[in-house]
Amino acid sequence: MEFKESKRDAMYRSMKYWGKKPHNIWSDLIKQNTKKNDIVMDPFAGSGVAFFESIALHRKPVVNDINPLTHFIVDVFSSSYNEKEINKLLKYISINVQDNALYKNYMKTKCSNCGHLTDIYNYRYENNIVAYAYKCENCKKTLIDDNQKDIQVINYPLIGIPEFNLSKLHSITNSSIDKFGGDDFKYLWTPLNSQLLKSIFEIILTFEEPYRKLFVFAFIQTSHLTSKMCAIRGEKSNRILSSSWGRPAFMALSKYMSQNPLIQLNRALYGNSGIVKAISAKNQRNISYNFSSNKEDFNKKKEALVQNIDSSKFSYDRVDFIITDPPYGDIIKYGELSLIWNLWLVKAYPSYKINLDNEIIIDKNKNRYYYEEKMNKVFTNCERSLKDNGKMIFTYNSQNNNDWSSIKNVIKSTNFEISNFYLQNNLRSSESNVKGTTPTSKSDYYIELSKEKNLFTDYNFEILDELINK
Repeated sequence: MEFKESKRDAMYRSMKYWGKKPHNIWSDLIKQNTKKNDIVMDPFAGSGVAFFESIALHRKPVVNDINPLTHFIVDVFSSSYNEKEINKLLKYISINVQDNALYKNYMKTKCSNCGHLTDIYNYRYENNIVAYAYKCENCKKTLIDDNQKDIQVINYPLIGIPEFNLSKLHSITNSSIDKFGGDDFKYLWTPLNSQLLKSIFEIILTFEEPYRKLFVFAFIQTSHLTSKMCAIRGEKSNRILSSSWGRPAFMALSKYMSQNPLIQLNRALYGNSGIVKAISAKNQRNISYNFSSNKEDFNKKKEALVQNIDSSKFSYDRVDFIITDPPYGDIIKYGELSLIWNLWLVKAYPSYKINLDNEIIIDKNKNRYYYEEKMNKVFTNCERSLKDNGKMIFTYNSQNNNDWSSIKNVIKSTNFEISNFYLQNNLRSSESNVKGTTPTSKSDYYIELSKEKNLFTDYNFEILDELINK
């Protein structure tokens, strides 16, 4: 069995989240395995694909993630917005930021071709040589000029940037900490971008709801794109004016671009992957819902349940179908990587503080025994939550045979049978194998579990053993 992945919907392009799954494939699986008003469960909901696709199909999603970003994403898309109001508020931010002396002095330049005053798109740092790139608003040329501005005199803000000691993280090396300039969270950005991000964020905090949360959402999608972790692209890419955070780690680069926060905020709102297009796509698909974080409220009148608890403690009664993408051993430190967004989010909404202690992952403090024990609880709860004729499908991908051994142990600890096991090709490489060169680096294994004994169980466990012993 194999589905064909389609272009990612605008809803899912509007948010950066490690390990997003193909929405159309998950939609097809939900459609095949459920009927209208059935309950669909996802204990590792991440960017909310199972949630939104269930709503679109008139199913009732019951989802959870220890990362509060899931709840925030669902909350943002639950509201209605007026585009004229969004545009008015963005103009208000732009006027105030552009009037800032730092912006005038360091984010404006005269075009070397026509002399027109225009915005700088990014500063480019290559082995201690600094330049900046821009697209002239007048002559429309894209140019790179050697930097003549004294950016070294800019200091980091004394307050206003979230505080966190980067040395506590497992997804950063001592070498990167040194290259960033220290272990404080603020060193992920240049002093100039730290100052501008602070100014933008303080304005957003003055907005009324629901526009406050909408602009916080756009801002946190801006935060990683304005950091020092965005590589300068090669000349062949023809992408002088943009970059991305391409590796699942806090990695300092010898060649990076520091992108203009105001331009990035504009893109986060009105770009091809912006929130305005995402809202339009949501409305076109008639994705509308009310949701609760409380089981009792959900049982009474709500269309969806979204919780933010330890996944090993999450369950629900009489679930029709489970689809989920669990953590793959030690491959991606989801919670840590989300801190670049969560720490800003908490400054706006303190209740969204992430708890990394209970994250199901393998790291220096959590060994494989911990990982298997927590995953055992998740899968046991899934088995208990599922109706007798229900089905669970989960994705997995790892180049580490120990991870596959752990998954086998987890399945064997339950009464689940493996009813199907197949490799699904994706359009994009999985972040779990971003450096992979084999065919499976652009694939995910889909493993189908049921409570009923079937003829294929032993054969599917043999496939699992092959992955363990390869």
